Amino acid sequence: MTSLLSQSQQLSALLAYAEAGGSLETLTIPPSTSYTMQVLLHRLGFSWNQTSREYIDMIFDMLRSLGYFRAN
Repeated sequence: MTSLLSQSQQLSALLAYAEAGGSLETLTIPPSTSYTMQVLLHRLGFSWNQTSREYIDMIFDMLRSLGYFRAN
């Protein structure tokens, strides 16, 4: 995702808070939509329970019944 603001425009607001004699330390944080998507999906009524051992066993039983683990 590209920003519409130049780098100097993005930093200008931060520079206003820098002390006159101090230095401004910046940290680059990589963008992520993970949290936003979780909130959006929750608001739309989607939710997932923690995966239990019984659920994993059920999936493997289903895959075995379909012959997924048979050697060719």
